[in-house]
Amino acid sequence: MSLPAFSVRHSVLANMITIFVLVAGIYVSLNTLNREVFPTTDLNLVVIRTVYPDASASEVEDLITNPIEEAIREVEDIDEYSSSSVEGGSSIVVKIDPEAKNIDRIINDIQRKVDMVDDLPADAEDPIVEALTTAQPIINVAVHGTVDETALRQYADRLKVRLERIDGVSSVVRNGWRDEEFSVTLHPDKLADMDVSYDEVISALSRRNINLPGGKIPEGEKEILVRTIGKFATADDILGVVVRANPDGHHLLVRDLGDVKRQFAEDVAFTRMDGERSIILGVKKRDRGDVVTIAQSVRDLVAEEEELRPDGIDVSLVDDTSFYVKRRLSVLLNNGWVGMVLVTGFLFAFLSFKVAFYTALGIPFAFMTTLLGMAYFGITINLMTMFGLIIVLGMVVDDAIIVGENVARRLELGQDPVTAASEGATEVMYPVIATVLTSVAAFIPLIFAPDLYGKYLSWLVYVVVLALSASLLECLIVLPAHLAGSPSKRAAVHVPKPARKHRLMHALQQLYAGSMRPILRHRYVFLLLTGLVFGGLVTLSVRHTKIDIFPEDLIDIFLVRIKTPQGTSLEHTDAVAGQVLAKVLQLPPEELQNVVTHVGRHLSFDNTGQNSGTHLAQLIVYLTPQETRDRLTQRIMDELRTAMAGVSGIERLEIESVKPGPPAGRPLEVKISGPDLAVTAQIGDEIKSFLAGIDGVEDVQDDLEEGKEEVQVVVDEAEAARLGLRVEQVAQTVFAAFRGAEATMVREGREEVKVRVRLPESLRTEQQLRELKVRNDAGRLIELQRVARYDRQRGLPAIYHFNGDRVVTVGASINTEKTNSTEVNLALEREFRDISARYPGYALVPSGEWKETKKIIDFMKVAFVIASLLIYSIMVAQFTSFVQPLYVMVAIPLGLIGVALALVLHGKPVSMMALMGVVGLGGVVVNDAIVLVTFINDRIREGSSVYDAVMEAGIIRLRPILMTSVTTIAGLMPTIYGWGGYEPFIVPAAIALAYGLLFATFLTLAVVPALYLVGDDVKRGIRRVLRQPV
Repeated sequence: MSLPAFSVRHSVLANMITIFVLVAGIYVSLNTLNREVFPTTDLNLVVIRTVYPDASASEVEDLITNPIEEAIREVEDIDEYSSSSVEGGSSIVVKIDPEAKNIDRIINDIQRKVDMVDDLPADAEDPIVEALTTAQPIINVAVHGTVDETALRQYADRLKVRLERIDGVSSVVRNGWRDEEFSVTLHPDKLADMDVSYDEVISALSRRNINLPGGKIPEGEKEILVRTIGKFATADDILGVVVRANPDGHHLLVRDLGDVKRQFAEDVAFTRMDGERSIILGVKKRDRGDVVTIAQSVRDLVAEEEELRPDGIDVSLVDDTSFYVKRRLSVLLNNGWVGMVLVTGFLFAFLSFKVAFYTALGIPFAFMTTLLGMAYFGITINLMTMFGLIIVLGMVVDDAIIVGENVARRLELGQDPVTAASEGATEVMYPVIATVLTSVAAFIPLIFAPDLYGKYLSWLVYVVVLALSASLLECLIVLPAHLAGSPSKRAAVHVPKPARKHRLMHALQQLYAGSMRPILRHRYVFLLLTGLVFGGLVTLSVRHTKIDIFPEDLIDIFLVRIKTPQGTSLEHTDAVAGQVLAKVLQLPPEELQNVVTHVGRHLSFDNTGQNSGTHLAQLIVYLTPQETRDRLTQRIMDELRTAMAGVSGIERLEIESVKPGPPAGRPLEVKISGPDLAVTAQIGDEIKSFLAGIDGVEDVQDDLEEGKEEVQVVVDEAEAARLGLRVEQVAQTVFAAFRGAEATMVREGREEVKVRVRLPESLRTEQQLRELKVRNDAGRLIELQRVARYDRQRGLPAIYHFNGDRVVTVGASINTEKTNSTEVNLALEREFRDISARYPGYALVPSGEWKETKKIIDFMKVAFVIASLLIYSIMVAQFTSFVQPLYVMVAIPLGLIGVALALVLHGKPVSMMALMGVVGLGGVVVNDAIVLVTFINDRIREGSSVYDAVMEAGIIRLRPILMTSVTTIAGLMPTIYGWGGYEPFIVPAAIALAYGLLFATFLTLAVVPALYLVGDDVKRGIRRVLRQPV
């Protein structure tokens, strides 16, 4: 007994399944499924960060980066690694091989190798090894205002505690927060008069700040704890510390040698919000937290706090990612309703009310079943799963249409509902299963996309597979029972009703039959003409189709990166950034939302690291949503680039958009590797000169620049040894005097307050450096200039490596209104393809967006081939023929022409989303042809001639072919044209599916029958040659 026959016999069970799925699906969608931007996913990236205070870039490279890179080079399954050595620290980004199986083992191996590096400088902090994930703050709360920093900190700290109590929040991270410290400033003259060295004061402070348990005192039946307390609480406590004492009762105190103040740590970087100093609280959610609910709770809390905030403090919400979730969810719901109305309308136009109604019921059934599956497997509602639901909106009803239409056809021929439902569904059961399998096969290869893309796309594939499986379940088990009618009414159906054909459908069938006769009669001419037209359209499409894997659609954020001359103070860089900010704040309020300024660093949006320096600043400009403003982001960026040209004090300025989706790097970025930095710089100049001549390429720069001027203290080891000094003693004293040595730490609640010893800021001069005194082994103070000389020179502010080799990176921004990333990168490759021949030992390494573009294009080619082979294999099993699947698969290239023409007409490039649509199209576009060829084979087995079978099958299957194609296209039209809300990110995929199917459907109705007859002609010809019966 077939599944449809079982369904018809047990219709009550089918009804119970329907009720359960619809009720449970609604409950789960409202109460169980969580919403988020993207699922938390490992990035296969490990970052090794090491802080080496005040060390130059070259020192960091030699003493930190090189030893760690040498150690991790031995770890297996590392794909590549890159590093930056900058003033004050090293950052190494390790990319794990995407094919590696045990990621945790590799991370542990990296940690172990780093721990084995035992020759790092003593004053460098321990390296921190961190595996990166996609977990980022879902919303940022910026606390800013005109009050002093103490008041700002107090309020931000109180708000942080309240934010952490929100249900679903895992942590709140602070940005722009400065720790407090006790600053002990020692006067050199007083130290000299009292014959005291820095290390004596540091040692005295460390010994005095004690809070240690001392055991217990038994007292009868109880015990009393003993504790030794010498803990600092105030600046006066530190001033009263005894540095030296003698038996006569004379004490030398800290207050005799200098001053103590409680103050904030010296600025190395800070943050502003719309120009005001700010502390930004980044709210992170738990894995099971709902981004929309948490973000709303944050907004409610901020609104509640409005009346409680002190005067002069404001709170702004920045980068609310729930907006993107709500927008796509709105698009899904609105377009879903519009698409469902369109689909249902077409069903009622072609079928009777009862058949159309129960066929349309397959849409909510499939969606509710999909939501139940998502809840069971722990899949959230995120941007990728919603994309999958939008894509399958028109597809989930296709198999129900095939079943429903075949049952309707039998009813029109006079069969009773029970027989029509049972036999009609059984007749098309296997071709329907084949069509679902081919659709699934088209999407399955996307799971294996490289790097992060595969992890993101896998969620889309899971949803598509769940939805299509649910639709198959509905059309074979639920739909036949509904079409057969309720058991109580089946006995009353005795006399079959005469067949009634729809006038419009009858006219279309007559038109189709009249058109097919000359086509089949002159099939060779028709196929030749089709081939010529196909070739012409291919040529036309290639000439006019542009490739841009990561187009700048829906850009709401861009960066303004500022570099002032090396050595510029943080305060002056802040002033320059303020001038740039003033230009940005002139944007109208309907375009500008917020601006966050980071002074002292350039941040990366993929969390792989940052560049630090007092000469750096970065503005993050948050615009209002693109669909709510008239001007595109590119136009705004162009205007600001012109306006900022007049700002004085800027050495370099870059404006770069932040694209949604996985991080891909800059639009144009190439690394130059080689042994000699001077030669790599020369190659870099050639590349910059070439790029500057391309219209649309902007902000062409490299990362090679002159560093700060530095004074190097070069110790004469022989003289130092004669005077009883070691180089280590000299270095520690210089560090303490100018950087400040941490003597001890005071814990206050959750905060740690450091006690730092150093020179007063006004005395940190080169002259004072020369007069600095260091205590030797004999206890005498020796002036530093007696054992050292002082050299002034400039180094590099940053040194970059790729796989252990020094590299120089050239990058640029792209004006997308004039050109695109793909065209420029291809031109660059052509121009410098002989670089290794002209400069032996040097190479160009593609990076940034172009590297990802090539990776995606290469993968999509492979994915398309794999999907095609899977589809072919499924059809071989269905037709038990190796030739007939080829007739069906001709629909794929026909569909591709429709895709290319549609992208050109809609002004869209071939993007990653469009390629995803093309891969999915391969499984959808063959479905109609599968059923058509199956019916031809059935008619031939029943005794019809090949010609009659082709004609009859075409006429019989015309209605379901048109219905499945029209409903799929109708389901996608709202997404393409934004009838229920516009989401540019997914539009290219919808265009590829809809117009590829539209173009292929009409050609399939003519080309597949013609090919079938040609195949029969060939078969007959071979038999004649072999003198076998024809």
